[in-house]
Amino acid sequence: MDRIAIIGGGLAGTACAYVFRRGGMEPVIFEASESLAAGASGNPLGLYNPRFFAEKMPQAEFYAEAFLDICSLLQEIGEEVDHSAHGSLHLITTPEKDIRFRKMLESWGWGDDLMTIVSAEQASDLAGIKLSHDAMFLPTSGVACPYKVCGYYARDCEVRLNESVTELVQTTSGWQVNGESFDAVILACGAGVLNFEQTNWFPVHTVRGQVLQFAETEVSKNLKTNLNYGGYLLPSTNGVHTSGSTFQSWLTHTDILEQDNTDILSNLEKAVPSLSGDKEVTYARASLRTASKDRLPIIGCVPDPEAFEEVPSQVQNMFVSTAHGSHGIVTSYKAAEIIFKKYVQDADNSAYVEVSPDRFLKGKGNRKTRVNFSQ
Repeated sequence: MDRIAIIGGGLAGTACAYVFRRGGMEPVIFEASESLAAGASGNPLGLYNPRFFAEKMPQAEFYAEAFLDICSLLQEIGEEVDHSAHGSLHLITTPEKDIRFRKMLESWGWGDDLMTIVSAEQASDLAGIKLSHDAMFLPTSGVACPYKVCGYYARDCEVRLNESVTELVQTTSGWQVNGESFDAVILACGAGVLNFEQTNWFPVHTVRGQVLQFAETEVSKNLKTNLNYGGYLLPSTNGVHTSGSTFQSWLTHTDILEQDNTDILSNLEKAVPSLSGDKEVTYARASLRTASKDRLPIIGCVPDPEAFEEVPSQVQNMFVSTAHGSHGIVTSYKAAEIIFKKYVQDADNSAYVEVSPDRFLKGKGNRKTRVNFSQ
């Protein structure tokens, strides 16, 4: 049985553990913190949507497939991860959004059971509260608890908590991780990929995000669907709503900022005036997501940056799943399936980090790595 070392215990790492375990292998998760989902995967509830592209390009197809896959899996898991598929309304708050959403509806070719544009009146009926904007409605979108998803993924897998990877050495047969032998290694540790020689040139950075929860009000308790408007608001669970989020690439701390709470609630009330009024914030959490320069995930075989320009090649049996940004619930599961397929079917072939057909990752000096989207 192949042993797979997975560095990172968030959504990206535990999804890999789940897929490799399901495929008959022995994954071992190395997590530096005292629990799984200690970082951006630790929010109380997470919203899952595809990322919106006006045209049906390869990037859009990736997010569409990933969305449909996670919808199916979460439907199967159900209550174990606090899953609820009550749909998402994406408010059309600007002329630019109206153009993009209508182009998207035409080019994606999804039926009304997956995507449709509704009037403000129809959106209000769906939401259960008064809305002032037309909206794109995704009936199958929903929410789940990210840290419970991580726990489900890691079930029946060996998990090493409080264990940082301090030694990563390639051998003739695989890898030594902290002196222990493995057949392959997967770097799924967010911006922690920058700590390893093989991936310290990746163009990734952190983006701070703060979310909050507030006690339901007489109006808000009627909300029946997720609302998206640049920020988001989820229907009440156990008397509280979850709302967010901030996107701050210039901040690297996770302290709670009262100004962020104020901004989150202000943005909500601007988009949904019917929810104006005092709100009791009961909880707030900040974390650092990992993103890439072009906001697409980095998935697949780790390229060898020294040899890549001459003959495309990879670091043997080393894979990566990172830069999932704010779509981690959706893309991490798809990423794990891509990596598993590459390891089992064509790990000996020259390969690329999967993302888009014409994307480049710039390394140190003049090194440049082409990135392929093919699966």
